[in-house]
Amino acid sequence: MRLADIADQIAPHLNRDAAWLHGTLRNPTMKAHLGGTPGPTAKSPTEYDHADMVRAFVLLVAQLSDVNGADLAKVAAALEVRRAALQDAPGGLVPRALDEMIASIRAGSRNWHLAVRYVLNVEGQREMIIELSRFDMVVQGRRAANAERFTRGDVTLSYQFLPLGDLLSPLLAQEA
Repeated sequence: MRLADIADQIAPHLNRDAAWLHGTLRNPTMKAHLGGTPGPTAKSPTEYDHADMVRAFVLLVAQLSDVNGADLAKVAAALEVRRAALQDAPGGLVPRALDEMIASIRAGSRNWHLAVRYVLNVEGQREMIIELSRFDMVVQGRRAANAERFTRGDVTLSYQFLPLGDLLSPLLAQEA
């Protein structure tokens, strides 16, 4: 699948023009975070798999929610994390968060979200802490997060939750 194909499939779900999405995906800031397999020659287009389409969708949703530039790298890193707490069925090899999210949403779970926390650090600079998580993990992790935040001296300015389960389920249902 090429970037134009990804843009065509994503466009109806983001209510955007496919040509605009294709241009955005070709931007080096965005394209650097997509995997892809290079073609046989230097002039051949790069081929992307289904997971790259989902990754592009998540990156575009984050970008449309004012996460851009270097912070998109944090979103891409959050999709690569391997955490046993994100698994539906514990045990065995821990998959990438992206692969677990795709399998879980296809199985009917919609509790996935991208949590963006805006904090003012001790040096007085605003930074984003971005994490892929599930809604049932938010309540359990709140006390530990508060303790860590107060220890470091950070002040939370705001939270933003991007409901990836709800946004991705129509796209993944179309693929099935």
